Amino acid sequence: MAIPALLIRTELDRIIVAEDYAAEMLRRVGSLDPLLWLPDDRIRDVIALRDNPLWPPARWASLALAERDVVAGRWPANYFGVATLLPATIREHQWTGRNGGARLGDLDGGLVH
Repeated sequence: MAIPALLIRTELDRIIVAEDYAAEMLRRVGSLDPLLWLPDDRIRDVIALRDNPLWPPARWASLALAERDVVAGRWPANYFGVATLLPATIREHQWTGRNGGARLGDLDGGLVH
């Protein structure tokens, strides 16, 4: 059975990466570390997802990156990678520029564990 995507849980972030992109990174550098967005972060674990929540053409998405953009009142740079992981209330706040005090990094409940 093919694994369509991986969830990389780090100390500071949650990253979704398409399986083919993860495999490419492993072939090229032998590690998933270059997929981490935040400096000095490290991988806690990697989980295979049954479905790929990324919207084409996205192959990588970081919740920390989306959080930064939402808090700044901007449309998340990687929205098409994380939109399906965000609760509807957060997606609504993205449209209005209000984040309602929610932190995307605190939304592990929307991810497959």
